Amino acid sequence: MGKSKKRRRLPFFSISFRLTLTVFAVALILSYLSIFVNPQNFSLISFFGLYYIPIALINIALLVVAVLRRSKAGWIPLLALLPSLFFAEFYFQFANKEIIAESKEIKMLTYNVGRFQSSPISPDQTIKSISAFVSETSPDIITFQEFKTKDTNSLRKDFPDYPYSQKRFFHFSKGNYYVGNVILSKYPIKFQGKIPFEQTTNLATFVDIEIDNKLTRVYNLHLESNSISLTSLIKKIAGTYEEFSQEMAHVHERVKTSNSKRSDQVQSVIEHIRKCPYNSIICGDFNDTPMSYSFRELYRGRKDTFKEAGNGFAATYTTLWPFLRIDYILTPDSYNIINHQTRRVKFSDHYPVLAKFTIQ
Repeated sequence: MGKSKKRRRLPFFSISFRLTLTVFAVALILSYLSIFVNPQNFSLISFFGLYYIPIALINIALLVVAVLRRSKAGWIPLLALLPSLFFAEFYFQFANKEIIAESKEIKMLTYNVGRFQSSPISPDQTIKSISAFVSETSPDIITFQEFKTKDTNSLRKDFPDYPYSQKRFFHFSKGNYYVGNVILSKYPIKFQGKIPFEQTTNLATFVDIEIDNKLTRVYNLHLESNSISLTSLIKKIAGTYEEFSQEMAHVHERVKTSNSKRSDQVQSVIEHIRKCPYNSIICGDFNDTPMSYSFRELYRGRKDTFKEAGNGFAATYTTLWPFLRIDYILTPDSYNIINHQTRRVKFSDHYPVLAKFTIQ
């Protein structure tokens, strides 16, 4: 009698397992497709791109289970995972040798300092620590996002090795402080401007820098955030199912709105770049992963410094490390990328990104 029941259950388990494999394989395929679809046209698909890493890990786990069970359905996650071979290099790289430069090297730093709110020390001490980090790494060009200050003229004192700067701040009367984008340069800034985004304190700024009698444009982006409170989400997980489901619905609604805003912002930046007569470097906090429409639009025709010369994990956001990469340096395709580093210093909820390259 017991053996008979066991035989009846096996087909049901096999069908359920095959269905599970198919569902997560389809989810992974949708995450690949998300990079081609504007979230304004079909917002749902962008969530699959956002969850690419956990979906891929689930497919790997299911593949292992299928192999251990000697299931013929193992081909389902295997085929779904194959395209990941082309995307994994945006998240992880094995050791790359530093390229020997044949012409002048430029070192760039991009860093979202997060208003100095996530640092374990006071804002004043954090700025001093970041200044010391800058002195140690000695980049030629720096782009900061979410730089907070009460004195917009303090940059010269905090970063004395950078005679040229651009500051674009929003003033917050409550607390009387300023937050915005900053660009510092050891090379002369010949022209500067900004690309304002509607109904937000996010923005894109740019400068034209003269290096060896040639102008190069640098764009410093801080694109729309998803505005997700991970602390709030964790509290809801510990609560009731109803609380958690409501929080997840709110999270998805915020992500949907921010994805649409980022798409608009990216299009504004791309249109601006098309009118630029010089080579352009795009860097900053994109607030989106490599498996996103926004990143792929900005990356088109360019080099990602991590993909070209990075080592280890590419993640730049401290929470849920090493899964979230949202800060980038993208160069023209003609540039020679020498080195890329993501330094795990704890002055912000982001890690600073350093890249070294030659300008062609």
